[in-house]
Amino acid sequence: MIGTFIIIGVLLLIPVLFLASTPIAAAAIGWALKNNAELDHAGSELLDCNN
Repeated sequence: MIGTFIIIGVLLLIPVLFLASTPIAAAAIGWALKNNAELDHAGSELLDCNN
C-alpha cells in the first residue's frame, strides 16, 4: 500500500519539477546568449538602441 503512494507521489512530482526547471534553463540560455552578443559586438552604436 505504501508503494502505491510512493509511485503516485513520484508521478505527480516529476512533471512539476520539469515544468519548474524549464524557465530556469530558458533564463540561463537567454543570459548566456545576450552576454555573448554583447561581448562580440562591444563598441557598436546599435547596443545603445537595445535598452
